[in-house]
Amino acid sequence: NFDHQIDPDSLISALKWSYQLKADIVLIGPNLHKDAFTSAQLDEMKQLVSTFSSLGTVFVSPSGNILTEVDEPSIFKTFKDVIIVGSHTFENTIQSFTYYGKEVDTFAPGERLLCAKQNGETGFLSGTKASAAFITGVLALMIQFAKESDLKLETIEWKKLVKECGIAVKESNSEISSTKRIFSSEKLLQLVERKLK
Repeated sequence: NFDHQIDPDSLISALKWSYQLKADIVLIGPNLHKDAFTSAQLDEMKQLVSTFSSLGTVFVSPSGNILTEVDEPSIFKTFKDVIIVGSHTFENTIQSFTYYGKEVDTFAPGERLLCAKQNGETGFLSGTKASAAFITGVLALMIQFAKESDLKLETIEWKKLVKECGIAVKESNSEISSTKRIFSSEKLLQLVERKLK
């Protein structure tokens, strides 16, 4: 809807559909408040993501934003199999609105990313959803490259590589700068190529 909300049952159906398509990677990016799920729906979501991850599907989700009533930290940050992505600026600092808790695995560009819009138009998108989409695109290319090179990596290995390929955050907050890393496509490629040797 206009608040970018989605019905949890529709999301569960979409996940099942992605499995039928044998998707290599899935971006689960809608805003879902923690009270949007019943306990049964949440349990089913966690089970689906866990099962599909064990079968090779990589999941990515934005960390969520923390400055508006509509946006809040992603409910998917509690899913251990999902790569959680925060947002950084052109200057490689953490954007003020991004959730940056311990569950965040990496930070990706999230300031005025050029994107496709409706009716064939283009525009700019900022925020953690943009960052997660950026990571998903890069990982899709990396997964394709690995497959073509006969390199089989498990979902947990992709998440580990994403966390390892980061560069230091330029941040005055020592808690952030000492624990968080900015995603580097170049370093990720180097790590994947190293596994081919």
